[in-house]
Amino acid sequence: MSEVLWQTLAMVVEAAGTAAILLLLFRLRKWFGMAPLYITLGSFQHLQTSMVGAFSLQLSPDIMISPGSAIMFSSTLFMMLVVYVKEDAAEMRTLVYGIVLANLVIGTLVAVLGRHLESDLAVVGSTVDPALLASNLRIFSVGTAVLFIDVLLLIVLFERLSRFISSVLLATFLTLALVLVFDTCVFIFGAFYPAENLVVTILSGILAKVGAALVFIVVLLCYFRFVEKQQHEATAADRTTPGATGLFGMLSYRQRYDLLREQVCRDPMTQLYNRGFFNDTLERVIANAAVDKSKVSLLLLDVDHFKRINDNHGHAEGDRVIIALANVLKTAGRAGDYVYRYGGE
Repeated sequence: MSEVLWQTLAMVVEAAGTAAILLLLFRLRKWFGMAPLYITLGSFQHLQTSMVGAFSLQLSPDIMISPGSAIMFSSTLFMMLVVYVKEDAAEMRTLVYGIVLANLVIGTLVAVLGRHLESDLAVVGSTVDPALLASNLRIFSVGTAVLFIDVLLLIVLFERLSRFISSVLLATFLTLALVLVFDTCVFIFGAFYPAENLVVTILSGILAKVGAALVFIVVLLCYFRFVEKQQHEATAADRTTPGATGLFGMLSYRQRYDLLREQVCRDPMTQLYNRGFFNDTLERVIANAAVDKSKVSLLLLDVDHFKRINDNHGHAEGDRVIIALANVLKTAGRAGDYVYRYGGE
C-alpha cells in the first residue's frame, strides 16, 4: 500500500472516529448535559490552529492537506449543525458564543504572554518558535472571525435548503459542504496571504473538508439508524411531510416546530390562515407600515346568499363553494399578501 493511500485512509478513519466521539458526547447530554461536548469542541479550536501552523501532508504536487483543519474544524461546524437540527437555535447560540468567547480569551492571553519572548531575560526552549507563535495567533484570530460568519451561513442555508429537500441528512451535507467551501476560501486567504500557491492550498482544503463532511454524514446516518433508532421511529410515525420516507424523511426539531406552528395558524378546511393568526398579524403589519410610511389594504369578502346554498344543496356543497373561493384567493394573492378565513363564509 502506497504512503499516499495509507495517509488518506488514516484521515478517513480519524474523521469517522472524531465524529463518533462527538456524537457519543451529544448522546450523553441526557445524563451529563452539553458541557462535555462544548469543552471538547472548544479544545479543538486551539489544537487545529496549532496543527495548521505545524505541518501538512503533501499527498501530491497539487494536493496539500492539513489534517487538523480538515478534521477538527470541519467536525466543529458539523456538530454545531447537529445541535441546531436536533435541539434548537438557542442551544446552538450558547455553543457558538462559548467557543468564540473562549477563542477571544485564549487569543488575548497568547498575545499578552507572548510579549515575554521579546525580553532579554527570555529563555526560549528548543520547541518554541516565536515566528510560529505569531503565525498561530494570526491563524487563531482569522479563524475565530470566520467561524462566527460560518455559523450564520449554517443557519440560513439549512433553513433554505430544508424547504426544498425532505432529507435532513442531505440538507445537512449540502449545508455543511457549502459553508466549508466558503470558510476555506476566506480562512486561507486571510490567514496565509501573501504566501505562494494560495489557490492550490484553497482547492486542497476544499477537497479535504468536503471529504471529511461526507464521512461525518455517513457516521451521522449510522448514529440515527442504530443509536437513536427508537427516537427516529417515533419521529417518523408523526411525520407529515409529503413524499418523505424512511430515515431520509426524518424531520428536525426546527422543522417539526415550524410545521406545527403552520398547522395551528391554518383553517383546517380551506388551509387559509385562521382568525387567530389574523389577530396576531394585523397589529404588526399596521405598525410596520407606520414605520415604513407605506400603505396597507384590508379587503373583506362575503358570499352573497350563502345560506341558500346550504339550504338547497346541503352543507357539503356549501363547504365545496368555500374551498373553491379560498383556492381562487390563494392564487390571486401576491407573495406578500395574507389570506385568511375570518369566520363562517
